[in-house]
Amino acid sequence: MFSDYKVQVLDFYKKMREQGLLPLHLINPTAAKLKKECILIFQSRSTKGDIGILRQFFGHREEDLGYLKAIKTIDTDKFKPLVNFLKEQTQDTEDKNIELLAWLIDFNPRPYQFSLEAKKLPKGEIITITNESAFKSESIILLGFDISIPLKHWYQKRNLRLIPIFLIALISIFVFNQFMGSNSFLSFGGNKNQCMYWAKDRYVSKNCDEKMPQVQIIALDESKLRYFKKITRPDTLKITNISGVWYSKINKVIELYTSPGNHPVHTEKQLKPLSKYMFNKYILNEQNRRLINTN
Repeated sequence: MFSDYKVQVLDFYKKMREQGLLPLHLINPTAAKLKKECILIFQSRSTKGDIGILRQFFGHREEDLGYLKAIKTIDTDKFKPLVNFLKEQTQDTEDKNIELLAWLIDFNPRPYQFSLEAKKLPKGEIITITNESAFKSESIILLGFDISIPLKHWYQKRNLRLIPIFLIALISIFVFNQFMGSNSFLSFGGNKNQCMYWAKDRYVSKNCDEKMPQVQIIALDESKLRYFKKITRPDTLKITNISGVWYSKINKVIELYTSPGNHPVHTEKQLKPLSKYMFNKYILNEQNRRLINTN
């Protein structure tokens, strides 16, 4: 249900805020700051998979540059409902605002996917079987479908009564798999999406059978898939954030990540917690250098 998805997105936002991992524009959001953050994110990590979210909020555009123009020219007040929701000034907000938030904080999986939901009916209304002796047939009403099958022999009639049970079992398995996704032990897809690979700054799930030359495929790790990210904007970090940041030094270049573990490409290297010394030497000095160049 979308209400569950909404809770997950909001919890993820709050967790990132508590750990100091949010960009500056999202820590104390305003409508103007959200607009600026949309521009930065679109220019840094926009993907085709997010077009649906952008279309829902900014309107349909024929090409990528059209969405960038739409973000820049949209009325800033359009972001106020999301700001009020994040500041808990309102108890609810439109679905498109939740999807935009998911995009802003890089929540995965996104966007929300509707799944088949079992409809609960009062006892006796799910299945109704009636004998129509005049026509020598039996009508089965199952979840809104009316199936009429001619009966010629007694054993056919007996087997026919097993059809509703079989169909209910089949639908139940389908609903269960839709709910559980790749974690379902009854999944018909075998090893579908049970693998993942590193794509620039995050892990992406994939079908294990799908071939990707020169790409290292590893077993799916739900925790890494959701929380392990490369920090592409170290300029947003503060000294108070270092407890939630890990680093690796590759070819004299510092790379920052949001979770511990091994380097996603150079797997022989283990990430180290970011210390105050490393922050001052590599992050703070770079921030000061950029500030001087800007001025």
